[in-house]
Amino acid sequence: MTLDTAMDKYYNSIHAYIYGKTGKNQSFADECSNSVFFIFSNKGQTLDDNAVYPWLMKTASNKLKEYYRKLKKENMVTYLEDITVIPSYDTDLSDQMITDADIEEAKEKLISLLSPKDREMYECYFVKKMTYVEVAKKFGIDRNTASKRLHIIKKRLEDEARKMFAVGGAITVFRIIAALFNR
Repeated sequence: MTLDTAMDKYYNSIHAYIYGKTGKNQSFADECSNSVFFIFSNKGQTLDDNAVYPWLMKTASNKLKEYYRKLKKENMVTYLEDITVIPSYDTDLSDQMITDADIEEAKEKLISLLSPKDREMYECYFVKKMTYVEVAKKFGIDRNTASKRLHIIKKRLEDEARKMFAVGGAITVFRIIAALFNR
């Protein structure tokens, strides 16, 4: 299939998909759609006609993943600027100098990194002590999906705690993680 034929046939569909997935970001949807068809012009013209649309959708999906990774990186930089790192001390007593108030502040900063939906799911499971089944029902998903999403949320918070508070020592990181997931 030629580039012109593919664009005539699929451009609007690919653009609408990207536009909807990016929260109606018109300029990115235009740029990304053009990029998808540019890649097609270099690599996709050898595809069978029936394989063109799935290939274009997969390429658009990959471009969206790149977009969200970039956004996540940019947002993390913004968030990290607002975070006060617990200072490191040269003695083994540094971990003992961290107060419960410091732990709570660190916990709040970490939770604020979550999206509103993930934050709500975190609150339901780890604060309100709801079961996977109850969380799944509340969010209209099945139990396995709820379990998987909560695992991803937990892993992200643990990783962020290790990055942000490593200078405070291993015990500090452990105390923050324990405070996050105390059920």
